Amino acid sequence: IDGVLIKDGVLRGLSALTSATGALDGAFIRADTKQSISGPGAINVTTYKTEITTTGSDAYTLVDGVVTGQLKKIHMIVYGGQGNLQPANLSISTGILFRAVGDEAILAWTGESWIIIDTSNVLGDGATPTPV
Repeated sequence: IDGVLIKDGVLRGLSALTSATGALDGAFIRADTKQSISGPGAINVTTYKTEITTTGSDAYTLVDGVVTGQLKKIHMIVYGGQGNLQPANLSISTGILFRAVGDEAILAWTGESWIIIDTSNVLGDGATPTPV
């Protein structure tokens, strides 16, 4: 794309790829921003990383991805109780339980469902998280 330079893994000259709000359009998801949630709520698909702070037994939702191959990282930074992530469509199981600070899951969107790519101290609901 004219005017866009990739150097050392960083995209430069993104004005042609951004909307008026500064958010990247289409297949591009900004990796330099993150979502922070305290208590239950919806995990977005507009940033790569979401940090959760649980305030009790909290439930989190995740809608379908924007584009096939999209990655989503969810990381627990403060434990106030168990966090239960229940994506609209998740391969293998119906959810992922976050039970300790540092629990983390990386998911990928297949075009039909989220698959678990990697976990660290995260248990799957009803099944061991396995990359598909």
